[in-house]
Amino acid sequence: MADTDMSNGGATDSSLKRKNSNADEMEVEDGVDLKKVKQEEGVESKTLKFLAYKDLPYEEQLKKKVDEVEQCFKTFHGSFPKQYPELGDWYRNQLLKWFRIEEIRPSPKQEGYRNKCELTIGVFQVP
Repeated sequence: MADTDMSNGGATDSSLKRKNSNADEMEVEDGVDLKKVKQEEGVESKTLKFLAYKDLPYEEQLKKKVDEVEQCFKTFHGSFPKQYPELGDWYRNQLLKWFRIEEIRPSPKQEGYRNKCELTIGVFQVP
């Protein structure tokens, strides 16, 4: 009877070796390293996640970005007065005075550029 190690679910050392050797064989198919293919697919899917508009014409990309900013504002504008009703009049005055969604300025370079937008939205209290 083979020694049984309970740390690996009771499998014998020889059965683990067989499983691992089969796994090694399965990782290469027709001379292609399947692990490497999976890693490359993972990188590609991560890249595509950040390039959601890559197949759209540039003008359509800009329009979608404006739509997203407007939707974000509508969501915030709808929830802020409900969460802070005591700031209602102040909020409306500040909004009219300071807040503007400007047109997107197209980049002169349409290939290889990166845009980034970071916002902090909330109540700021002076110490």
